[in-house]
Amino acid sequence: MPTLRQIKRTIGIFFALLVTLWSAGAARGAITFTPGYIYSTLHWDLDSDPNGWWDIFEYSSSGRYLGSLTLSLPEGYNGELHGIAFGPDGLLYVTVVTQVGDSFVFRIIAVDSSGAVHATHTLNGVYIYYVDDGKIAIDRRYIYWAGGTTLVRFALGNPASGTVIYRDDDYLHDVKILPSGNLLIADDDYIKEITTAGAVVRTLVSVSLSGLDLFKAIEYDPGNNKLFVGQLGDSNSLYELLRINASTGAVEVGIPFSSPGDLFLTQSGTLLVGCLECDVPGIYSQDLNRVRTLGNAQRMFVTQYIPPKPVFAIPDFNGDHKTDIVWQNNVTGQRLVWLMDGTSRLSTVNLGTLSTHWTHSWDRRF
Repeated sequence: MPTLRQIKRTIGIFFALLVTLWSAGAARGAITFTPGYIYSTLHWDLDSDPNGWWDIFEYSSSGRYLGSLTLSLPEGYNGELHGIAFGPDGLLYVTVVTQVGDSFVFRIIAVDSSGAVHATHTLNGVYIYYVDDGKIAIDRRYIYWAGGTTLVRFALGNPASGTVIYRDDDYLHDVKILPSGNLLIADDDYIKEITTAGAVVRTLVSVSLSGLDLFKAIEYDPGNNKLFVGQLGDSNSLYELLRINASTGAVEVGIPFSSPGDLFLTQSGTLLVGCLECDVPGIYSQDLNRVRTLGNAQRMFVTQYIPPKPVFAIPDFNGDHKTDIVWQNNVTGQRLVWLMDGTSRLSTVNLGTLSTHWTHSWDRRF
């Protein structure tokens, strides 16, 4: 029969184990990358939420807070988490900002729902200047990152491929990928459409935009051709949240809003608004009526997990992400590729000969 001392020792070990397990779980937390769920980073008021530096917060698709994950990053990553976006690989890509001397440098890490880091992207000589910089946009081939005065591109799967594709005269605050493959960027004074090579296609300027016109965040709705903008307004309205016509730049709806730091259009068409200094982020209708808040604490950067659409295995013939057409002549056996730009043929490529008369073989946007 065990002695009283042995019983007390066993109970002590048991409770110590419980405390250890509880502490380990609380330190890291638990989230799942679930389609439709919403995620955010960075609590600006770090004095009241010191763990906000390293936390990824999770919400249901309706905005109900579910939990958080505190990343355990390697030594030397001291700093804070900024922009976030899901990649086609199902990983969450997160900007990590670190102070080195008097400058702030960035890394983009790719993490799974357990917090494990799968890749780290970095580029020397690129710096962040604003607390709401470091936003990310991702398609099937590239990661785009806006911060400081530069727009940086990485090839997916190649963390060492970072290159500056656009350098601005002002500070860059946001980047979005348009359906055409071009990019939409926001700097202090302008919203511009540029190519992936950095050539400016057009500058969207509206005399209706009031105040200082310091653009902080953008989002585009291709279905309705609407552009949502977070900007620094005049002294009476502080920051403003706007919906504008993407073709003309005319303001359609505008509301006073204290510090919109990030915007993201959800699958259902509502707008996620992360905030820099407001009480809590929120979900808004396209008329900019608040549907509900996201949790109960400040969060600046927001995104939603939208699984990528399946792609077909047929390659794009010239890498421009536009529909090309293959023809085959079943009389002569000749095969041709029409390289297309929408409905316009750019050029023809001869693939040699096979058999029988002309048929439309296949076409697709890849």
